[in-house]
Amino acid sequence: MSVGVLLPVFLVIAGCGGAGHNVRALQPASKASAGPSTVASPTGSTSVDDAARQSVLQAYFGLMGDWQSAAFNPADHGANLSRHASDQALALISGDIERSRRDGIVAKGHLKLAPSVTSLDLTAVPPAAQVDDCADTTDYLDFKASDGSPVSTKGGSRGGLQHVLAHIREVGGVWRVYDLHIYQVGSCR
Repeated sequence: MSVGVLLPVFLVIAGCGGAGHNVRALQPASKASAGPSTVASPTGSTSVDDAARQSVLQAYFGLMGDWQSAAFNPADHGANLSRHASDQALALISGDIERSRRDGIVAKGHLKLAPSVTSLDLTAVPPAAQVDDCADTTDYLDFKASDGSPVSTKGGSRGGLQHVLAHIREVGGVWRVYDLHIYQVGSCR
């Protein structure tokens, strides 16, 4: 169950904060980890597993980059979101962008990500993975598009460390985040 989000505009969905203006800010805070695999590939090949893990992380970073781009630009209504998201994740992010546009909010700042692939099952149909992240939203905040003034958040929180859980699957050769949960500030383990 996901609770209050602070990933601004980006996370205004569950009680978010703000965003950066540079997609490069989406690079991992520390080296992204491929993490342990709970289910190996059918062949047990580590090169196949490694390639899949990299594709999973690319999908996660792609989703966050597309979301951040839409959050920064008031003219962007999230047309690129479906490149890396589907199902619940796409609905969540599209809803966030729609609310931000309706409320005249843009995000600014830097979002720091440190994702890890914690589960990979290449034998599932479709192949599936899980990514855990501790996103640092301290400098990723919401502002009024009209005058650039900061938008206050519930409880006055301005960002912090938030646990992010993404479920990703491969369909038609493309990995997409289909289920996304962003938890309140202070939720990282």
